[in-house]
Amino acid sequence: MAPVQADPLGIIALCNAIAQDWARCVCPVYVDSDRRFVTAQGIGTMFPCAAVDTLYLMTASHVIRDSMNCDVRIVSMQGHGITIANMLFQCVDLPDIAVAEFSADEAAKRGMIWTDVIPLDADWSGWVGTGIFYLLGFPASKNELKGQFGRVRQECLVYQSNPVPATRRTQIPDALALFYAPKKATDPHGKRVTPPDMHGMSGGPCLEIMMRKRADGLELKARLHGIIVEYFPQDQQIIVSPLTNFILYAAHDASHQR
Repeated sequence: MAPVQADPLGIIALCNAIAQDWARCVCPVYVDSDRRFVTAQGIGTMFPCAAVDTLYLMTASHVIRDSMNCDVRIVSMQGHGITIANMLFQCVDLPDIAVAEFSADEAAKRGMIWTDVIPLDADWSGWVGTGIFYLLGFPASKNELKGQFGRVRQECLVYQSNPVPATRRTQIPDALALFYAPKKATDPHGKRVTPPDMHGMSGGPCLEIMMRKRADGLELKARLHGIIVEYFPQDQQIIVSPLTNFILYAAHDASHQR
């Protein structure tokens, strides 16, 4: 990645571009709809991660549980509709994470495209966090399938936010709270915007921009911090379940399989 000079405006612009680039990894989850002319509607967000030769599909536990009584349960991965009805998701409700694990062969048999994924095993030695966070997901109001018309509406929201002290309403361990006041939202150029309803963002990734110094400037890269799981409008907060909750779960699950 090309280094950038320490110009704040230039850095923010590059951070926005990095986050937008990662939107290609994020996948909307659809279920059947009772709305007229709508075959399926968005219910949440999912994203593929990889470590060594294992692929993980990650989302919020409540996205999987909310979809279980639906006839249609598909994830759109890089233009391919893939059913999740026969996938085994391990759901843990308190940290609100759900994970399905696949080998490379299993992923290929299911038609899962394993090119654009978020790495879980990157080496972050020498990198420091910038405190600049991005939320990525598919708002339900902007994502729907209209089969009879051959129309697919997909729109990934990429939203930059800043951390705040977490509300006491959340029970997520070590939660990251990010400020979200839709009436005060602006685009990267400072222009006032009206973001869509947050329903459907659950299960999407939260990225932090990481930074390290080089002789010729700064290098920036996005690191997965956690999963979007809650929204408290009265507190103007979106809650993220950190990746450490997944790591602790995975270690616990592995110890019980020995």
